[in-house]
Amino acid sequence: MFRFMLPLLTLSLLAGCAAPRIADFGNLDDITDAKVSELGDDSDRALNEARNAYQQAQDEQLAFYAPLHMQQIEDSLKLAQQEDLAGHSAAAVQQAARVLGLLQGGLRNKATAQQTLAAQLQQKAVLDDIRSASVLPSDYDDMLDEVKDLITLIEAGNSAKAVKQSAGLLADMKTLERDTMLAIHWRPAEETLDKAEDEDADDNAPETFRYAEDLVEQAEATISREYGNRELAEATGHQALRAAQHALYLAREAEKLQRLEKAEAEQQALKLEGYLHRISAATDNQDLRHMAFRDQTLAIIQYLQEQERERQRQTPAPAATPEATPEATAAETAPAEPDSTAETADQQLPAAADDAGHSDSTGASVAEEENAAAAAETPADATEPEAETQTPVTDSSAEDAEITAEDSSATEAGSPEQPAATEPDAAE
Repeated sequence: MFRFMLPLLTLSLLAGCAAPRIADFGNLDDITDAKVSELGDDSDRALNEARNAYQQAQDEQLAFYAPLHMQQIEDSLKLAQQEDLAGHSAAAVQQAARVLGLLQGGLRNKATAQQTLAAQLQQKAVLDDIRSASVLPSDYDDMLDEVKDLITLIEAGNSAKAVKQSAGLLADMKTLERDTMLAIHWRPAEETLDKAEDEDADDNAPETFRYAEDLVEQAEATISREYGNRELAEATGHQALRAAQHALYLAREAEKLQRLEKAEAEQQALKLEGYLHRISAATDNQDLRHMAFRDQTLAIIQYLQEQERERQRQTPAPAATPEATPEATAAETAPAEPDSTAETADQQLPAAADDAGHSDSTGASVAEEENAAAAAETPADATEPEAETQTPVTDSSAEDAEITAEDSSATEAGSPEQPAATEPDAAE
């Protein structure tokens, strides 16, 4: 029996020796002794400071940036509380002081890890921003464990080894970012296209399916290449998803049409016509069911365009507001100056009164000359009424005329769009 237990004991000892330890353990003992001297025999004060140190360690995320320190902080705090309950004040102060020393060492390791693994920690922030932990939880947890392993190496004094392994980790984290973006923006399109293929969309709607298939393939290539461009990845994936959805639902409708019997074909036509009629009724348009489906569609479009033009005509244009300039503002706020022109006119008023007769005769002659010049410049047809302006026919009027002409010709020919009740072959 002992022959079997000896190898197990040896393996256990080797495993214990291989466990990583804090590098600056000697420095930790010195800090602890200094804290003990500072605290004295006041166990209450020591426990309060130890609890505050534990809370600070949690706030600083030392479980991630200094996991070895954080584990010992928790263990020492528990021991300090146990020693205090047992009435061993000196031992309680000793363990509380150790918590304070471990906090200082953990903060130093955090600063070292942030500097040594700056690129990896920045990439982790990117992964957190795109919610990689919830999109690909298993892959994210594996990545996080690798980051913690590197931090533990730094904590144990193997910074050179951590730096050597960090390059491969960064590449893996970039791959995880790409895979996360594909899962968010491309996988829904791929799954929808797979569903369409399972429902034989490649047979029932081959052209639409091929178009969607091409877009989904292009989206995968684009997002894999430009996964860092969030807007492009989202827009590309959305376009591929819409194409795949179109292929899925169009193939379903095409399959229904392929299975229709003669009587069912009429009901399907009436169903489609009902869709157009509901749209026309919702726009307050007239009943258009006497027209072909295409003509109904054009008439609805024309009606909506006319309503939009009428709305724009009735909407008043916003009044232009002049921009305020510093000169204009200064002119408005400046005090009014006396009118020198008015004073000059008052001074010249007696002289003007003396020459009133001369001014009247001169003014009359000038007025006659201006009237003669105006009559010479007036064109001969200025007094003729303007010709009535002919309103050009708009594109919508032309389409309406075309629709009316097609409808009238269809009526004269016996309206082939609507099958007669006595001729079921025409409905087919």
